[in-house]
Amino acid sequence: MKPRDIASSQRKSAFSVFVCRALLSCLLLSPTAGPAAQQAAGTGTLEASVTVDATRPGDRISPLLYGTNINCPSICNGWSHQPRTRAEYKAAIDKWLGYLSLVQNLGPTIIRFPGGLNANEYVWHQDIGPVEGRTPQSFGGIKYATVGTDEFMAFCEKLGAQAMMTVNVNRASGTSLLKTLSLENYQKNAAIAADWVEYCNAPNNGSNPRGGTDWAAVRAKNGHPEPYGVKYWELGNELWELPLEWYKKAIQLFSREMRAADPTIQIGVITIPWFHPQQKYTQWFRQILAECGSSFDFWIHHAYTPGMSGGKINGFLLSGPGASITVPISFPRGGDCTLCYTAQPVKGGVKVALSLDDKILESKNIVFPFEYCARFQAPAGEHRLKVAVESGNGVFLYHMMKRKDASGIPYLDLKNSPELYYLIVAGATHEEKSLWPLELTGGKPVYITEYNSHYDLAKRPPMLGQVSALREALNMGQYIQFFARKGFPVATQWLLYDDMYGFGLIEGVAIDPNRGGEVGRKDPRPRPSYYVLKLYRDHFLGRMLPAQVDSPGFHVGPPGPYAAAGFVGNQPMDLPFIHAVAALSDDGKKLSLLVNNLHYESECTLKVRVKGFVPSGGVKHLAVVGQDSWTSNEPEECSAGDCVKIVERTASVSSGDVVCTLPPHSASAIVLQKR
Repeated sequence: MKPRDIASSQRKSAFSVFVCRALLSCLLLSPTAGPAAQQAAGTGTLEASVTVDATRPGDRISPLLYGTNINCPSICNGWSHQPRTRAEYKAAIDKWLGYLSLVQNLGPTIIRFPGGLNANEYVWHQDIGPVEGRTPQSFGGIKYATVGTDEFMAFCEKLGAQAMMTVNVNRASGTSLLKTLSLENYQKNAAIAADWVEYCNAPNNGSNPRGGTDWAAVRAKNGHPEPYGVKYWELGNELWELPLEWYKKAIQLFSREMRAADPTIQIGVITIPWFHPQQKYTQWFRQILAECGSSFDFWIHHAYTPGMSGGKINGFLLSGPGASITVPISFPRGGDCTLCYTAQPVKGGVKVALSLDDKILESKNIVFPFEYCARFQAPAGEHRLKVAVESGNGVFLYHMMKRKDASGIPYLDLKNSPELYYLIVAGATHEEKSLWPLELTGGKPVYITEYNSHYDLAKRPPMLGQVSALREALNMGQYIQFFARKGFPVATQWLLYDDMYGFGLIEGVAIDPNRGGEVGRKDPRPRPSYYVLKLYRDHFLGRMLPAQVDSPGFHVGPPGPYAAAGFVGNQPMDLPFIHAVAALSDDGKKLSLLVNNLHYESECTLKVRVKGFVPSGGVKHLAVVGQDSWTSNEPEECSAGDCVKIVERTASVSSGDVVCTLPPHSASAIVLQKR
């Protein structure tokens, strides 16, 4: 469970518990193991090459890799109150659709509804028909106005996007299956899910496939006589705590009822994440395949990295003496500065030192979770602040420091350090390496219906969105490459609109606690993740081509002292700075190379050699760029809203090779065409 849905549960997630236990057990066994993460130093230009073989086109890249999610509460979609009249309803929907042009420019190909954990409480039939008769939906005990099925489907139709629905296995009939586990409750919930399928897909010809209410006629009365034709249906969201025996019953019962309404639909069932015990997820796959294999069509997986490390801090880990991070900090003028950080020792006591430009400001003995402060005279200008373990097993640190100085900036984001940056952009690669063996899936496809960067923000102070910078957008580009390599047919990024944690591709629509609870600004803006998804959406289609990369790289994790965040960094991992995938268009006239330069600060001179494709025109180089890896388009940081954007850069052809310069921390599309 992740803190991304309105009024999500406060209980500790399986994600956090697992990470905490794994880290503690590992550190207690080897208290001083592992070096600090080693990244290339300096700001010189890297050199790398990619060889693409256009004579060996492979599998088609699914166009449904470019999806997203919509969270149904109105405060996630630009309006805050429950419309009471048709005029108020029209004004709210018009405002919501007013953001459509930004979404159309992005071009998502599939959209999932009604949104993550909220899907486990959403009751679809309360959200159709005249607004006067609608019932506010309750999420976490709080009632909200919501976007309904017809509004969502109209949204998809305007975009030309497919829809994916997540049915309420838990509470559709008003009682939680996690508590009652009754067959009667299951039957009621399955019938409600089947009614939803019928409402969306049944022809309005009186056939009424399941008897009872003619839901196609109801849909027609509500203004849409033709079926919506929703193909993809998920059985619940992240129901990992539901006993396997009961989830197997749900698969069989829901599938039978829903396919009675439309036998052509595809049904997805949840997987157990790889970070659960191997025995648990292996049993989950094998028993569901053996007993329910004919009842579903695809598996559902969610991918979030890096997460945050354990204890009570929900931050990151410095393991062993010598483990450190160094973050840039600037002061507009000299004077008093106070920096406060929240820390917890891994085991016993630990001594932590703060240094400015390698001069120790102070060392503190950390013996229990607490906020520790250092006061010093700050010199004006640009500097480097270092946090290091001097002695002890290691320390958990929250990733934001409170700051009080002449700058007026209230926080220092430690994720701006190169050490934490590399853990963030290594997240998708770690997920790819850690995923359970695909042989367990029984040949059924895996759909990624949520993915993003993620930090466990139980102690989130008031600040800007956490995953809204360029570094997290680069991790999204890494995820898309991973999904394409594995041949996954569907991926829906989390989330189209969100300003609570910065998940949203578009900023300024959903409720923003950092701006006084503002909802539905008139001037929303694309985030860096929007531009990375658009770059891949526009240029990474057709058939995969072999692309061999020769690049210097970086290391995270042990041996020796090291930094870790959540899942990433606890095991040694070597990655190249340059990651690339290539595609040939279906007509064979366009070859695209999508390249991520993960270096924190260095440009890369890239030489591209292409076999079997001779372009007849020039070479186009498009890149998603920003000044720093932490650059964002948030109003508080970027007044014009375009600090991260897609720009066109130069590329040349020399001795048959394409040569271009990749900016640091950037995603690029290098496009060759022939007539």
